This record gives sequence, C-alpha cells and structure tokens, in this order.
Amino acid sequence: MTLIFLSIGWLAGLYLGLASGDDARAGRDVLLLLVAPAAMAALLGREDRQLRVTALSVVAGLMGIWRALSVVPDADPMAPWVGSSVTVQGTVAGRPELRDSYQSLVLDVDRLRHQGGDELVRGRLLVRTDRFRQWSYGNRVVARGVLSPVPDGSGYWAVNLARQGIHATLEYPFLQLAERPPGSDAMVWVNGIRDRLEQLCAFLLPEPQASLLAGILVGSRVGMPADFQDALRATSTTHIVAVSGFNVTVVAGVAQLAALRFLARRPATLLAILAVWLYSLLTGLPPSAFRAALMATMSLSAILVGRGGDALSFLLFSAAIMVGLDPPLIYDLGFQLSFLATAGLVLLEPVLRRWLRWLPGWLASSLSVTLAAQLFTLPVLVDSFHTLSLVSPLTNLLVTTVLPGLMVVGGLTIALGALFQPLGQLLAPLAWLYLTYLVDVISWTSRLPGAVLSIGSLGYGLVSSYYLVMLAVSLWPMPEMKRVRGAIGAAGRLVPPWMLVGAVAAVFSLGLLSFSGRPDGRMHLYFLDVGHGDATLIRSGAGHWILVDGGPSPMTIVEALGRRQGILDRGLDGVVLTGYGEERLAGMLEVARRQPVGFVLQPGFPPAKGAGKAWSDLLQERGIPVVRAVTGQRIPLDDDGWLEVLWAPGENGADGEPELALKVVSGGVSVLLPGDLSRVVQTQMARSSCSPVDLLRVPRHGAAGALDEQFLRTIAPRVAVLSVGANNRFGHPAEATLEMLKSSLLLRTDLNGTIEMTIGRDGYELFTDR
Repeated sequence: MTLIFLSIGWLAGLYLGLASGDDARAGRDVLLLLVAPAAMAALLGREDRQLRVTALSVVAGLMGIWRALSVVPDADPMAPWVGSSVTVQGTVAGRPELRDSYQSLVLDVDRLRHQGGDELVRGRLLVRTDRFRQWSYGNRVVARGVLSPVPDGSGYWAVNLARQGIHATLEYPFLQLAERPPGSDAMVWVNGIRDRLEQLCAFLLPEPQASLLAGILVGSRVGMPADFQDALRATSTTHIVAVSGFNVTVVAGVAQLAALRFLARRPATLLAILAVWLYSLLTGLPPSAFRAALMATMSLSAILVGRGGDALSFLLFSAAIMVGLDPPLIYDLGFQLSFLATAGLVLLEPVLRRWLRWLPGWLASSLSVTLAAQLFTLPVLVDSFHTLSLVSPLTNLLVTTVLPGLMVVGGLTIALGALFQPLGQLLAPLAWLYLTYLVDVISWTSRLPGAVLSIGSLGYGLVSSYYLVMLAVSLWPMPEMKRVRGAIGAAGRLVPPWMLVGAVAAVFSLGLLSFSGRPDGRMHLYFLDVGHGDATLIRSGAGHWILVDGGPSPMTIVEALGRRQGILDRGLDGVVLTGYGEERLAGMLEVARRQPVGFVLQPGFPPAKGAGKAWSDLLQERGIPVVRAVTGQRIPLDDDGWLEVLWAPGENGADGEPELALKVVSGGVSVLLPGDLSRVVQTQMARSSCSPVDLLRVPRHGAAGALDEQFLRTIAPRVAVLSVGANNRFGHPAEATLEMLKSSLLLRTDLNGTIEMTIGRDGYELFTDR
C-alpha cells in the first residue's frame, strides 16, 4: 500500500504541475522548501503508519510538481524559416511510417541551408514523401522544400508531434540519400529484424491477414488496408494490434519455460526479463509495451527475491516511472488507454467474474476480461473520437477467445519461417485460418446496423463521475482494501476445452484447403475496385494468375489480391503493365515487393525517375524476368485461352505512345483491355487489328474523348466496364462517353465494386460486389 500511495502522490503532482501552466514555472524551486517539513513528519511519525504514508505521499506529490515544472518546452529552432524554401540535412529517426499513398519520416536535423547561408540547427522535422523509395532508420538524407508549420486544429496528431519536438513539416520535398546507417547501431539491427518479420508476414500470408499478424505480434500497422482499420475502430478492437501485457506475458512465459530446461530458476528468470525487453524494443517500445515490460520486470523480480506480487502497485509504479521520464506522456492517448485497460483488469475484472459465475467458467472469464477493459476505457475513447461502438462487447468476446492460440501459432509460423522459409509456409495455412476468423468477425460486426453511435463531448464532470462509480463498484467487495492479485493474467491462464476441439477442426480444415484452392476449369477476370486507377486480375482455367496493372493504391491492391487468392495461391505467374502512369504502377510496386512474380510484360522502358526508376530497380533487385511487349505476341493461359498484345510501341517508341492494348481470349469469348491509348491509335487499330469483342474495359476512366467512334463501332462491345474512383476530382466519367456506351451493358467499379467475368464452355457470367 505504501508504494501505491507514493505512486498516486507522484502522478497527481506531475499532473498538477503540467496543468499549472508556465506562470508557475518561476516558483518551482519554492516547492523544495516544502519538502523538508513533509519529510520530517514522515521521519518523526515512523511508528504511525498512516502518518508516515501520508507524509511520504505529500513529498512524492511535491516532487512530482517540481519535476513537471522543470520540463521547459523547447522553442522550435526552425521557426524563423517557416514558409521559406530550405535545404536540411539530417538522420531518419525511427522507422518510416507507411500509409496507403505516402510515407512519413521523422528527421533529426543538424544543418539547415537557406538564402542567407548555412545554420547548425538541432531540431526535428516531419517529412512526407511518396512510397516509391524505401527509407530506413539511420539514413542520412538531404531534403529540399518549403518549410510548413504543423496545421492548427490537427487535434491529437499535432499534440503528439509537439511531444516529440516536431512543429514543422516538409511536404513532398526533393529527397536524396546522403549516407546509409552504420551497421554497428543497435537500433538499425532491431529495425532490420522488424522489417524482416513484416516482410515474412507479407510473403507467407495475403492481406489483410499479413498486416494483422504483424500487428498482433509486434504492433505494426504497415500495409493494413484502410477499410480494415476502419472496422477495427468501429468495433473497438484496435487493442489487438497494440502490444500489451498479454503479448509480454506470453514472451516471458515461453522464454522462462525454455530456459528452465537448461538453467536454474534464478538465471532462467533473468533470461525471461531480458527476453521481455528485447521483445519490447522490437515493437518500437510504444507506451503499452513499455508499461507491460515494466510490470513484467517487477513481477519477475519479485519472484527472484521471494516476494509476492501486487498487480495494482506494479501498474501504478510503472505509470509513475513512465510519466516521470516524460511528463507530457500523461496526455498521450495510447498511454491513457493502456493504463486504464489494465486498471480495469486489476480492479473490476474480479468483481465482474463473481457476478458472472452462473455462466460456464470459460465464458465468464472471457466476458469479465472483455467488459472490464472496455468499461474502464469507454469514456476516454468516446470523448476522443466522439463515437460509441455498440458491437464492441460482442466483437471482443468473439475475438479474444482465439488470441492465445493465434499468438502461439502465428509466432511459431514466423519463427520457423525465419529459420527455414518452407517450414513457415507449412504452418501458414493454420495461422491463416485463425486470422481469417478474426478478419471476418471484425468486418462482419462492423457492418451490423447501428454498430457505431455518434456521441458529443462528454466533459470532465461526466468522465470524473463515471470513474468514481467504476472505482466504487470495484472496491465495494473489498472494504479493507485487500490486495488484488493476478487479474491481468486471467485470460492467459485459461485454456478452454473448445481449444482442443478447435485444434482438431483446424487440422481437418487444412485438408479441405488443399482442395478448395484448386482451379475450377473456367477463366475468371476480376476488374478490381482500386479507386481511380486500373487493375485487372486474371485466373485461367489451369490456375495461372496474371495481374494487368496495379492501381494507384498499394494497400488497396494487396487487399484485393488477398480476397481473391487463397492461402495456397500466393504469387503471380506474371504481371503486365499497359503503361507507366502512377494509377497503374503505384500498386504494382507493392505487389512485386510482397509476392513472387514469374515474369513482367511491359511496353518499352520505364521512365528513369520517380515510380519508373523504383520499378526498374525493384525488378533488377528481385531478378524478375522482363519481356518487352511486341505486337502480335501471345501468352498461353490454358488449353483454349491466351493473352494477346494487340498494340505495342515500336523500337524506342517510334511507332507511338508507350502504351499496350491487350486482348484476352477464352472459349470464343474475347475481352479487350486497351490501356489508355489515344484516339489516334484507336483509329489505327480499328483499321487493322480490331474485331468485335464481348467486353471492353473503357480507357482513361471514361474521360471526355476517351473513345474513338470508329474504334467503338468496330469492336461493338456487349459489356463495357468503367474503372473509376467514386467522386473523383476529374469528373470522370464524362457524359459524352456515357452516351457513346449506351448500347452496351455498363458496369462501373465506383457503383458496382469489383466486377467478375467468369468464362466457361457455355459462354460467360458477370458478378458484382454490389
């Protein structure tokens, strides 16, 4: 209890110090004069336990206020040049943060050049750049652009950047590598391992299963599709991709059990503590992982010295250490949610479990853990995001029951895959089953009617009253404040009987998977809904996969492939680029980084800069064979199906623009994919190489002038497919183009979603997502 009250006093002092503002900073040293009387009272009252604890808590509170007032916010050293064109030199701090269409780098700047000369400046910048080039922690870079302030009204994002000392940004600057990170830096090694783990997940599993597993194991969200992230938020299940006490408990337990086979208990426990911190560093040490590592260290240390553990004292002391090291962390949302969720498990979970004892044991335990964490975090979530998830209890109950098994299976899959890749591929289908269950449950419940309710701001009064009620409910059964023990590991210690049945069912399902992935003898063309871009996936009757163009969004295309390709279908037999526009190449870059590719068919040579250069470098790095397209070329797909090049530029592009026109033929059905060929080229094709087709993918997203009238009359398509982004800024498709297509059945990805054409012996069928 002494440690609990000291921690509460210290945390309260830190909060009061931060809330007091800059005006109180000048008088902070006066607080030291008040420490002496409080310390004297503690010394004189050492026989009176209540007096001693109260006096020591006052001392801790005063020192907390002093510590908070000592944190002087640094002035932004780059503020004088905001709005000016500058050239900065610095080091990439931390791992780049990847988003769907860009990546963010934090630069530790040490030199700034402007019109007036050079300055030795120490500060931090946020740099936003494209995804075409991969950057790493420790890279020395030179960036040139216009320095901009962090936008006002950016909410939590701006507050979080300010905590890191970031007050300015460079948006899409010229960025050049000056020096690679030295191999001796420990964090380079740690980040290299994390990169390897994420790449292994992406190689072994489709999306969104790959990014979900990486999130569960190390808290990474790189590559996670935007719509699945929305589903996580709608169901309040983002905690499953945040490393927490459960992950750390598993790591500590496995490390200790393994070490006990070779070592005595004391060195085995020390090895478990080391494993906990190595794992936490691997995750990037976010607040949830740091808190869990501190608590695990205290718990294991208590075992070493033969003392009992107390979860509440460990939690409060961990929070005291973290906020003491970084006082503004108390405002960090991740820290608040991690602290409150654990407090709910410690305080409220035993009460709820007693209330639910009429339920089966495994259900009562799972439900009490789920509700306790959610009830304690509910006001902060609602007040931060102004939404209330009504399906959260159901989703979390269905999700948390499989997390223990997934941690073991997923961790084993990645560990074995890192040692010997075929072993990882052998276990990947089992991990995929667990992950697919999670994806389907989260996606399904997020779409239930009334899943999310919009809520206004709660206000401090309501939030405070809520937590007072929660504390009263938690402490009511403990009038003498008996220590609450071991609630955090409740879910981890429970092995419900259904898990054994689930294991048998999983093995049986693996056998079914080998048959479910077999081709059905028909050709399938998927015109993927990838926004304002083009991507067509072909699966031949023989089971060959060909991707024509990749769309503008890296995460959208990998998720789309993940939904169509099974766990046994990883890889593409070939990819085809009809041109080098970003709306086709941006997604293809990510696909080629993640999956094995048999060959590449493309028109001429890509541009020597931007996405084109990144594409050429990637093909060379991966050793992927490149075939330059030639008019009349045919690629067999199955017994009576092929992909034909109808138009390709001549040598050095002398015969026209660097675009391809393709034709897919199967069983007498023909599909025309004309790329973005101009009307001039369309006219030439109409005179020479065109004949009627069953389906046309409309070029240029249906823009005005996208189609030549003679060309359209010649091919006379029965079906026209428009790949177009919803509410796009270009106003596509144009009314004139729609008028030209009125004699065809028109399907659009912005209205119909992904469009599937299935070609069999008896003709073709069309299916749409909506």
